[in-house]
Amino acid sequence: MNTRPFLLLVVVWLAIGSYLRLQQLPSQWLADDEWHALHVLQSTEGYAALFSYVGVADVSTPLMLYFRAWMDGAGLDETRMRLPSLIAGIALLALGASLAWRRYGPLAATVSTGLLSLSPLLIYYSRNSRPYALALLLAWAALLLCIRWRRSPTLLVGIAYLLCASLASWLHSSVLPFVGAPLVWIFLAQWRARSTETRRTLFLGLATLAPIAALSLWPMWQRRDVLAQRMGEDLPSLDTLIGVSHLWTGTQYAPLVALWLALAAYGAWQLAKARDEVVFFAALGTAAITLSVLIMEPAWVQKPITAARYHLAALPLLLLCVARGATDLASFAPRLAPGVIVLPLFALVGANTLELTERPNQFSEHSWYQFDYRRSNIMRTELEPLPISPFWKTLAERPAKSLTLAVAGHHFESFTINDVRWQRIHRQRVLSGQRDGLCGKPPYFGEGQRERGVHLRNAVNLASEAELRAARVDYIVFNLTIWQNYQHETLDLPRCIERIEERYGPPVWRDADVVVFELKPR
Repeated sequence: MNTRPFLLLVVVWLAIGSYLRLQQLPSQWLADDEWHALHVLQSTEGYAALFSYVGVADVSTPLMLYFRAWMDGAGLDETRMRLPSLIAGIALLALGASLAWRRYGPLAATVSTGLLSLSPLLIYYSRNSRPYALALLLAWAALLLCIRWRRSPTLLVGIAYLLCASLASWLHSSVLPFVGAPLVWIFLAQWRARSTETRRTLFLGLATLAPIAALSLWPMWQRRDVLAQRMGEDLPSLDTLIGVSHLWTGTQYAPLVALWLALAAYGAWQLAKARDEVVFFAALGTAAITLSVLIMEPAWVQKPITAARYHLAALPLLLLCVARGATDLASFAPRLAPGVIVLPLFALVGANTLELTERPNQFSEHSWYQFDYRRSNIMRTELEPLPISPFWKTLAERPAKSLTLAVAGHHFESFTINDVRWQRIHRQRVLSGQRDGLCGKPPYFGEGQRERGVHLRNAVNLASEAELRAARVDYIVFNLTIWQNYQHETLDLPRCIERIEERYGPPVWRDADVVVFELKPR
């Protein structure tokens, strides 16, 4: 069998997957939970306080320490925040391609690499400053090292497993069952067989548990009163499972979800018959995650995106089973082989991946795209009825990306940022108008403080004319729609508008939805 065409296709998929994770990344606004760490960093002094921090808003300690290092050095911006996830997301593609090629053959490797590369959920988390992509990569590395330990329990393998498992769990505790359950199973199997390796496995387990307990479990125990506010709250429902299936398969269309799941079920059956270790241990880890969710009942887990996030480690397993199911069918019907090779392209059908590549699009992390892949996405149903000012259509008459707008009046949650709709109309560059020092005392939620080392590239301080001109801002826009529909103490827009009018004269546009000031050249 000539493997060169398959190798070339794998490289092509890797290139496409890398492009989808990199495209327009420096211009993306921070969104939703990405702000949690910044809010903590800007209100907390010193590394020691960050090291033991546990709050109601979920944050990742190692990432906060990484962010703090940038804040104290060259400055923290959006790209630096997302760099660990980006590297991990691309590395996962390479790991998946290598694993599939060695274990399942060139055709399965081609299909599975394509599925991993085009998975909208994996693309999303590879572009997000949260810990999920990095924890996912380390969790799968720990899983493969655990399998290697079962065959060859050497010191090097044990140390590598310990590092991957403990760091993955420190990044996000949801992967602890995934990395721990396989090692427990190996220990029990060795103990039952009275293997001479039982003590080694027990020692490895205890050695791995020590840093996990010190880094993850002990801080949570110390702040168990805070942790209790996030636990015992919610459970997945049938709608949750349906929503997760759409997120995992990356499409809004139920027939495509059914096709994906049918292929996955067939592939899992074939791999189970072959006693495949990777599938068995990944399934065991996934079951352990599900059990932990049912016991802990974490807040918001009834939302599909939250449940999918907790079970993110299962997504590569699902896509691997889809690839194996499709390639096994092709082995019985060779005429299906060309269709199997292009199967990953179906991941683009009904997904938002192509929408995200529109230029400009600075809101790929917005919940408009990512909260739910079904048409019932609550973010769209909430924002779509809101009025759209005719002002945005006047900007559409200008060449795309010829103007820079500083828009103020947001909070940090997606449902207060309607620019995701407006930008598709006017096609201009948008900066977040930060009000630090303009009208009231900081900090505001959803704003970065430069004096604390936060230098957001997609934001501009409205109180600084020098900064506005350096960013080549043409218009300052105050978003009244969100302010009127979402009253909040930090959104004191009337005072801000008065200050801007004192500096730059009367607005050039005013209606019920926006107030617009032109920053004229000197």
